[in-house]
Amino acid sequence: MKPADIELRQLNQQQAAYVLGVTTYWMKDRVQEIPRTPEGQYDAQQVVKWYVTREVARSLVEAGAADDPKVRKMNADAALAEMKVLKMAGELVPIHTIEPYMTECAAIIKRLGEQVQKQLGDVAYELYAEAVEEIERVGNRLIDAAISEQDGEAPETASEA
Repeated sequence: MKPADIELRQLNQQQAAYVLGVTTYWMKDRVQEIPRTPEGQYDAQQVVKWYVTREVARSLVEAGAADDPKVRKMNADAALAEMKVLKMAGELVPIHTIEPYMTECAAIIKRLGEQVQKQLGDVAYELYAEAVEEIERVGNRLIDAAISEQDGEAPETASEA
């Protein structure tokens, strides 16, 4: 298939790699960064814009121009574009969307603890309290991992904790 025959708004990974002049392996390594359509395809215009922005920013950082306000704005724009892609892919959910559900879960767990203590006594309640403490630790690790990832650090995995 010649590039002219390709529908430029519905590229697959191989076609997008061809347009950028990179390998499909390179694309796979950056699959979370590269903008996609809601259908999971690649729009040539968006992919090229992302690639050029990425490469210019990388070159400016390598040249020591990272403190330039224009470079910071370009980096912020690139980060915003990446967040939009993740949101479209269902991999990024705003905290305000999740928070009411988490609050409801916490209330359910608290009511359960009160019922456990009333019906089964203090020993059962102690087991419940230990489980809640472990859940809190996991929640704190989740928050720490999200912050680390946001700061560009590698997050700690559950098996490393």
